[in-house]
Amino acid sequence: MTQAELVNQLRNVISKVAYMVFSKPQELPYIVYALPDTNVVHADNAHHYTVQKGWLELYTLKPDFELMKQVEDVFIVNGLPWEKENEVYIEGEKLFQMRWSFELI
Repeated sequence: MTQAELVNQLRNVISKVAYMVFSKPQELPYIVYALPDTNVVHADNAHHYTVQKGWLELYTLKPDFELMKQVEDVFIVNGLPWEKENEVYIEGEKLFQMRWSFELI
């Protein structure tokens, strides 16, 4: 799966998706993600594949378990390894943040 394919599928869940930051404030809900790390698999003096390691954050006004399931379903349907890392309320912003780590293969 490519980064563009992932973004397209996430936009079917929520239309507002950005790499790391939006250029201007957004209304909730929205998703930001990044692919800050890679793991390159080599063997027999050849490159076999690259795994991009990323994170995804979903921001909402209140907990939305159906929306969280839809995000997780994008990972599951595409066979992407993922793990939910945390779920916090950001008092200063009055919003909830849910964070997942995943691998884009």
